This record gives sequence, C-alpha cells and structure tokens, in this order.
Amino acid sequence: EMQQKGLKPDVITYSATISACGKGGQWEKALTLLDEMQQKGLKPDVITYSATISACELSGRTLEALSLFRTARQQKGIEPSVITYSATISACEKGGQWEIALTLLDEISEGHFQSVTIKYVPEAQVDLHDLPASVARTVVRSILQELLELSEKDHHKAKSSVIVLEIITGRGLHSQDGEAVLKPAILTLFQKEYAHKFTCRVDQKNPGQLLVSTV
Repeated sequence: EMQQKGLKPDVITYSATISACGKGGQWEKALTLLDEMQQKGLKPDVITYSATISACELSGRTLEALSLFRTARQQKGIEPSVITYSATISACEKGGQWEIALTLLDEISEGHFQSVTIKYVPEAQVDLHDLPASVARTVVRSILQELLELSEKDHHKAKSSVIVLEIITGRGLHSQDGEAVLKPAILTLFQKEYAHKFTCRVDQKNPGQLLVSTV
C-alpha cells in the first residue's frame, strides 16, 4: 500500500512488517520481505534479523532460524542481541537441537549481555527470574542433565523426595499484564519431560521459588 502511494518503506517499516508476519504465522512471507528489502538496497539491522528469526521460531522452522542467526553474525556491524539469541534458542528448543541451544546459552553466559544474568548461588540454587522463558528452559535442562549424569556416576542412588535444586523464578509481578510467564513455563517443562525423574513444586514459603526433588 505504501509503495502504491509512492512512499518508500525503510528498514523500520520492513522490520515491523516482518514482525507482524511472524505473529500471523507467515514465516515464508517474512523471509520474502527480508530478501526484498536487500534487493532494494536496504541493509537489515539486528532488529530485522531478530524479527525474521522470531517469525521462523514461532512457526517451528528451526533450520531457517539457525541459518538466519548464522547469517546475521556474519554481517559487519551487526551484534546479535538478547532477543536474537532468545528467539534462536527457542527455535532450537522446539526443534530438539539441544546441543546448539546449549552452545548459544554458553555464549550468553560469558557475560556478553548484562541484561541476561545466569548466576549460581550456594545450596544448589539457580536464579532465572531475569531470563526469557526459552533461555530459562535451556538452563534448567542443562542443570538437570548434569544432575542425572552425576547420579549415574554415583554408586549410591539419591534418596527419593530429596530436594536437589531450588529455582528462583520470581512471582511474575513485572511480567506483561502482571501474569507470571517463567514459573508456569518451568513447571510445564517438568510435567512434560521430567516427571519420571524429578518433581517440581512451588515453595510454600516463597511463591517466587520452585523446589525440585528426586522421585
């Protein structure tokens, strides 16, 4: 419509349109727009790439999301943002690409982004409440994998109902619309994938914390 009126869309316009395509499940259209803008001499920025990766992630197109992420990193002047990493990690999560997801998680953990903090505190606690849900799930999977490996190496099996991990998620007070996102995401992860190994429940003394125990 803009072009019909003689107006030329810019990078911001394309990025916003690509984002809208992603929310509407039109990942192919998002890729078409990305190609189109480059053919017209417009250079995608990190927001454009993040929006396109997110469009692929929302439609479960893991390989396309990974390809875009690699392309973005090769572009001069583009530094992947927290949103870029989060969307790519989420795409890997949906596509079962755990090794790649953990590699990306390690990159974030190296301190490249101050807004994403993964810190381990004493007594088997992990603080996730500043992380996007997709990144938080990957962190939890990584920790649980380590716990399972340690359990297999240990000659004495851990007693059942022993708390092995405390996960700080926060209460969701600062989430959009005031509804918790992170805590339900982690609880669902345990219910769907780890119910045979661990139980996860809300700490009655601290609603912003989850307690993980062995089955």
